[in-house]
Amino acid sequence: MSVPLFFQFQPRDVDPALFVDRSRQLRWLEGLVTHYLYNRTVDKGLVVAVLGAKGVGKSILSRKALGALRDKFGRYVAFVTIDCRRKLSQRKVLREIADSLHQELARMKTSGASEVTPELVDTAAVVKTIASYTHVKLSTLHENLAVFKNASNLKVGGKLLDFLRAEFNIAVSRDKQERQALEGEVLLDDTTLRESLIQLLRDVRIQDPKLDVIIYLDNIDELDHDACNDASKREQIRLETIGLLDLCRAPVGFVLNMRSYYASSLLRDVDNTYTLESLPPEHMAQMLQVRLAGEREEIREVLASDQWSATLEELSRMAPTPLVFLRWLKYLAEWDEVGRGPIATRLEGYNNHHVANVSPEQLRVVARIFDPPARTVQRAELLVACDGREAMLSQLIHAQVVLPRDFWEPNEFTLDPELHYMLIPSEGTP
Repeated sequence: MSVPLFFQFQPRDVDPALFVDRSRQLRWLEGLVTHYLYNRTVDKGLVVAVLGAKGVGKSILSRKALGALRDKFGRYVAFVTIDCRRKLSQRKVLREIADSLHQELARMKTSGASEVTPELVDTAAVVKTIASYTHVKLSTLHENLAVFKNASNLKVGGKLLDFLRAEFNIAVSRDKQERQALEGEVLLDDTTLRESLIQLLRDVRIQDPKLDVIIYLDNIDELDHDACNDASKREQIRLETIGLLDLCRAPVGFVLNMRSYYASSLLRDVDNTYTLESLPPEHMAQMLQVRLAGEREEIREVLASDQWSATLEELSRMAPTPLVFLRWLKYLAEWDEVGRGPIATRLEGYNNHHVANVSPEQLRVVARIFDPPARTVQRAELLVACDGREAMLSQLIHAQVVLPRDFWEPNEFTLDPELHYMLIPSEGTP
């Protein structure tokens, strides 16, 4: 029985409204941030890291917790959410943080938060402006900063402006004649922008005992996944990531999401970490019902039939993560013309959609060496399966067909969970 076309069902949707189960983990994350917000000190922040496999549900858990916290504290806490996926550089992430923080403070001021003054909003705008430059003439920069003169009237703190004046001779208080007389250029590199953000965050903290910022960095591991296969690029991404994590020196709250294999050498000093495991089969079914709530009734009726009920039960047992369960289901619903037989057989065409740039024959050869599915394979063995071709191995890493056990020392690999069906016996038993 075929399923009518989905209109809203998207496996990668991380809308917090779709959250199911994980109540203990939710209480843990909400509780840590809540305790921090009620017990703040001027110079101390919070860092929380949620780790886990690809597609296990890190993003939706964190967004659910932060959504509830925003409802409770949003009047005087700025919540900044940044998805690092494919940003490819620390600079792009820092720019987005600067822009989002300025928007959040402006929103809070507009909504009546008396703690957020025009001076503080202008101070945030100074960093947002700086973030748009790398090399710039001092006169040009000052002309663009002139509209934010309120920042120089910040009555408490002023750490950002002190830093810019001392290090770069940047002062928003200069009059037009002084601005036009300025000569020379200034380099506003990543370190400068990061330090400017840290000073701004310190200014926010000391304006009022209630004011604070929570910054959520999601998918840090996706800055540049391909760098895993190139030692020089890998070192560059390591430095980019360390640079981002240096923001944690600021006295504000940070919530970080990254895949477990990315975190090995980066989070040793973070006390609050949790590694998320997959959902049990019964909660996979519950998750699906929540995600189908907005679909047409005829779709829900078909999926509730005996035939599809058996398929869903088997999928929930086979799928190693919630994302895999949802993506396998979507494929079967849209492209499985047979509709009967072992799940592994019915999923045979999945790789044509998932990794169309790798030949089915080559994919089967590579997948076989990962039997059983959780097996870890040495790079040398994997290269043999690629006929000794480094280009083929690079292609598999680029397509995330194989995933490193440790991003920073990529000598061992695992098979992408979405391809585990290739190692399930044809009779369909896990």
